[in-house]
Amino acid sequence: MPATPPSTSIACLGLCCAAELNLCIVQDAIYFAYFPPYSYVRHQELIARIHAKKNVRLEVIGETLDGYDLDVLRIGE
Repeated sequence: MPATPPSTSIACLGLCCAAELNLCIVQDAIYFAYFPPYSYVRHQELIARIHAKKNVRLEVIGETLDGYDLDVLRIGE
């Protein structure tokens, strides 16, 4: 029978809320986001604003798992 992974309790205290997570750790690393990720619309607005600057080129180098363009901004000449 495999060993039971260690269990961890994490308490988080933010500016407007508090939360406690009880986790069963099954891998070496775990990641948490402090902020929700950018919405796609907000991302596109940021890319457009930067792309409008002088000496900025926008290249699409692929596609995300969701089918969106994977952008690279090249800054400089």
